[in-house]
Amino acid sequence: MENTRLIVLVDDSRTFSMYIGLLLKRMGFDVLPAESAEVGLKMVRVFRPDLVLIDRYLPGGDGSDLVAEIRRDGDLSGIPVVLVSASDESELAEAADQSAADGWLTKPITPYALHRVLSKTLSATDGRVRRRLRCSWNRKVKIEIGDQALLLPAVSLSEGGVYLRHRDPLPVGTEVRLILPLGEGDLPLSGRVIYQKDVFRDSLRIEPGMAILFEDVDEEILLRLRREVSEELAGDLIEEQGQEDILRLD
Repeated sequence: MENTRLIVLVDDSRTFSMYIGLLLKRMGFDVLPAESAEVGLKMVRVFRPDLVLIDRYLPGGDGSDLVAEIRRDGDLSGIPVVLVSASDESELAEAADQSAADGWLTKPITPYALHRVLSKTLSATDGRVRRRLRCSWNRKVKIEIGDQALLLPAVSLSEGGVYLRHRDPLPVGTEVRLILPLGEGDLPLSGRVIYQKDVFRDSLRIEPGMAILFEDVDEEILLRLRREVSEELAGDLIEEQGQEDILRLD
């Protein structure tokens, strides 16, 4: 069974830590927030997280100093670190490079920008990271196989495919037609079953059903799927944040 990845989030803004923490949790991570460099360093030493997100400007010092301190500690130096700031991209990239951070993120943060940085930094350690960002997706999807039609509950969605719950999943390789009920309207797609989980096979950690890979996806369709995933992950958080400039969809 795959263990949940742990991220230490070092930022003095409780609002930022709350919303980014919630987004990371929805993306499948555990999060420990710290409001200062001192507390953050203690957490890193105690919990040995899979990754550390550090705000560039912290009370009493520069976040780059914390990055450098982690790098100087032989027991911690291999932990991936990402520097976060509302600074200009080129300036932040230079600061990240000078402090030996593994990556950087500019505020406001989008789900896909966050996913790209985490994928790049975490895959460099042990490769246990999903290639595509996905979200839980509680919708009914119509699929057609020949002259047969089924209406199945979706479990999760990504820009590359969908997982549908079904007690009698279709064989791997089966070609299907789908109609996805996106927020912007129905989206017809073709797809192919690439994985199935029978109710009597293994445990029920993964719901019985099948993963369907989307085929013939052009740029317009890709953008619609990305928008749907981003909206599911962060839409309500963006509405709640009000005038705060923490998250955006794209």
